[in-house]
Amino acid sequence: PIQEWADNSRHKLAEWAAQAIALIPGDEALTILDGLANRYRRKFKNIGRACRDALETAAADRGVSLDDLADLIVPDFGFDAGRQRTFSWDGGELIAVMGPDFKLSWINPETGKETKSMPARTPDEVRAEVKALNKLLRESIKGQTARLELCLVRQRRWAVARWQELFEVNPLLQSFAARLGWGIYDDAGVLQASFRRYPNGIAADAAGEMVELDGSPGQVRIIHPLDLGDEALAAWREHLGRMMVKPPFPQLDRPVARLDPQHGNRKEIRAADGVG
Repeated sequence: PIQEWADNSRHKLAEWAAQAIALIPGDEALTILDGLANRYRRKFKNIGRACRDALETAAADRGVSLDDLADLIVPDFGFDAGRQRTFSWDGGELIAVMGPDFKLSWINPETGKETKSMPARTPDEVRAEVKALNKLLRESIKGQTARLELCLVRQRRWAVARWQELFEVNPLLQSFAARLGWGIYDDAGVLQASFRRYPNGIAADAAGEMVELDGSPGQVRIIHPLDLGDEALAAWREHLGRMMVKPPFPQLDRPVARLDPQHGNRKEIRAADGVG
């Protein structure tokens, strides 16, 4: 109903709804708020601000930053680090596998055979549970897509070990790790290496050479096209095209504005307004 209230200029009701969601215990409610805060960042900003205020209160209660809270509440929807979840019923079970494109496939544990659709013998209650899961997945993917694009724009950084704890373990974030280019930066913010995490867990650069993350110093962030020279940028574009990887949002092809050296002493430059 929040979207309905927003569309019908009943913004105060939507704000109160956001505040009510914040009172629900558990991370699921905070995940919903985070998605709403990102959805209404530009349109219906008052609703987005109410969601953000509730999240800031929750972050303060936990003694963490808002960014760290957003990392902590990314749901796994019952999938393990191997991207699998078992659905059981009286007399049978079925294993769901989340692919890099977030779509589900199915494994019969008795035969090991994997199919794109649920077997005909799957009970109606399991089908209903999966239908609800797919709806939650779609909403969460939208929220994480908006959040991570904002991380790119803001140049959010993670310590390498922390990035591994998040993007190599959470099944949802694994998919984003595989569909984006990443960079390791030193303390001065200088790019040291670029990589993509393949669906099989290997980290490699655009040429396919492995990049070692374990014990690596520095920080990881979503790489911005301004960080890459023309040759490296072309190599990454060719790599993503060859591997048929579609980023969740414009990354390497996003419009950029480079600083004119003649403007180096200016305090305000409006030429880049609206460019991410």
